Amino acid sequence: MSIFYSILETFIILWASYLMVSLAGLYNEKSGITNIGLNGIMVMGAMTYAVVMTSPSIRNALGAFTPFLGIILGAIVGMFFSWLFGVVTITFYADQVIAGTAINIITAAISVLFIQLVFGQDFLSWSFDNPINNFPINIVYLSFLVLAIIVILISMFVINKTKFGLHLKASGENPYALETSGVSVTRVRYIAVLISGLLAGAAGAIAMPGFSKTFNGTINGMGYIALAILIFGQWKIIGITIGSFIIAILMALGSYWEALGTVANIIPVELIRMLPFIMPIVIMIFVKSSNSPKMIGIPFRKDERV
Repeated sequence: MSIFYSILETFIILWASYLMVSLAGLYNEKSGITNIGLNGIMVMGAMTYAVVMTSPSIRNALGAFTPFLGIILGAIVGMFFSWLFGVVTITFYADQVIAGTAINIITAAISVLFIQLVFGQDFLSWSFDNPINNFPINIVYLSFLVLAIIVILISMFVINKTKFGLHLKASGENPYALETSGVSVTRVRYIAVLISGLLAGAAGAIAMPGFSKTFNGTINGMGYIALAILIFGQWKIIGITIGSFIIAILMALGSYWEALGTVANIIPVELIRMLPFIMPIVIMIFVKSSNSPKMIGIPFRKDERV
């Protein structure tokens, strides 16, 4: 049963993080912004979480609540880097793909440089014990699951039931009509970018326990996989939820496949570990329609019409 609980814990961590960063991409793209720099923003959220978890003073002061501070600060750092992306792409009309690529490159370098300068080493590692020793699953990881479900429900309400959600969709479909109606497209897109950064930064922090509680400047391309999940989910929350669930369970199984015994001897572990990366590509080949916003990736300029 210990293997089962280990798989379940890994699944919870991965599902929560993939779900949140995929929703981060959804907020961006619903507003007409494409940001492939989500991976870099996740890296900064992960680095922030690692710094908090390796700080003895913070651990002594907060105890079991330390991971939650790491997530909160990771979300704030994610918002900052997402705001920088917004300044470059929304205010100065830079190419969004190039700007996102720059975010990925810069954050990968900054994160490693920071831990080298501050900690004098190339990686950070920490340990965290379950605050309830007789409970089979780490209660902190279960809280990640609860947080992810709350984010799903809030996002469903915000996007489908509020005036901001209507403006968000209009910003991605017909921003010039939205501007004509008296709503600032620039404002809507900045809010979307900030929400996206908050979710991506938090997702990077939540993912860290799944990396053996070690940060070395990378999150193994989770932000890129999240973009594939977004496309697989056809820019719908329910599709994103299902897609992130499938990817997370496959990755969790791949992490412990060799420990499953007889089944692992029949199906090679390499195949199981490849499936999360192959499956989105195969599915997208057979997806004939697309629900992507019409104006995605196109800068908005008040004095132009497209």
